[in-house]
This record gives sequence, structure tokens and C-alpha cells, in this order.
Amino acid sequence: RPPYDDDIDLIDTLLVLWKGKAKIILAIFVAILIGFALFLILPNSYKVSTPINKGKQSEFLQYISINTLLKRNDIETQINNKTIFEMFVIEFNNYKEIIKVLSVNEYVKQSIEGLNETDKRRELLEFAKLFLLKPPLKEGGDWRLSFEWYDDLEGVRLLERAIQQILTNIQ
Repeated sequence: RPPYDDDIDLIDTLLVLWKGKAKIILAIFVAILIGFALFLILPNSYKVSTPINKGKQSEFLQYISINTLLKRNDIETQINNKTIFEMFVIEFNNYKEIIKVLSVNEYVKQSIEGLNETDKRRELLEFAKLFLLKPPLKEGGDWRLSFEWYDDLEGVRLLERAIQQILTNIQ
């Protein structure tokens, strides 16, 4: 053999793998068991998400006369896509409506059962914080409303009820 043997000897590599086959098989088996155990232990979690954006300005044309009247009476509030969306964000971020929706959910009721009133309010607030309203990453993009829940269909229902409750309050 030449003194500068920088080639990889395939036979030596295969022999090393063959000698360690029991360790390799054991490591794969342990990894599969850990993965299966995590699958069984960890609860299912689904992320429900929807884009939220300002309404079109044309939707607010019917309020021109009301806006004129408000302006004439020195009331700074205007009914337009910007102000309504800002009201939505404020209503969403105070969590009152979300807590109201969550407090009638069976899963939440079971989770807070047996707690004192202070702990119940704290837990309801923690559940409400699962609702996230994220601003767009770039100018002109959509806001994103998301929510993580244990059941995908129930998560969608909760998200819809929360949005309806907030929109009702804005009206």
C-alpha cells in the first residue's frame, strides 16, 4: 500500500457498520418507541387561523350622511373602514368577549371546575390569551387571527363565536 492512503475503504466501513448493527437497530427501535410514546402522551393541538383585514371603503358609503352629521356636531368619531377596524382590534385585545364565549364551552367549564373565583378568572384569561391577533408582517398585508385548541372543529366554532361577539359589540 502507498503511504498516503487518503481513499475511503468501503469494505472497512461496511465491516464497522456490520459489527455495530445491534447498536444501530437498538437506537432505531428506541427512537421509534419514544416517538410512539410522545404521540400517545401529548394532547392533540390544532391551530385555527384566518386572515382579517379592513373592509372596503365602498362598504361605508351608506354612512356618509351620518359621518357628515357627526362632523357637524363636532364629534370626532367617523364610521369608516379604518375606525371600525381599530374598534375591532381594541375589542379583541380586551378579552372580555372572548372570555364570555369561552366560559360557556364544555371543555373550559371542565377545566375550571372546582377552582375558586380568582383562579377561574385567571384560567379563563389564560384560555383567552390563546387567541392571537397579529399585525401584518409587511405594509398592506393581512392581519392574522389565530387560535390553538385541542379540537379543530370546536376551535373553528369558538373563533367564529368570538368574532361574532366582537362585531356585535362594535355595532
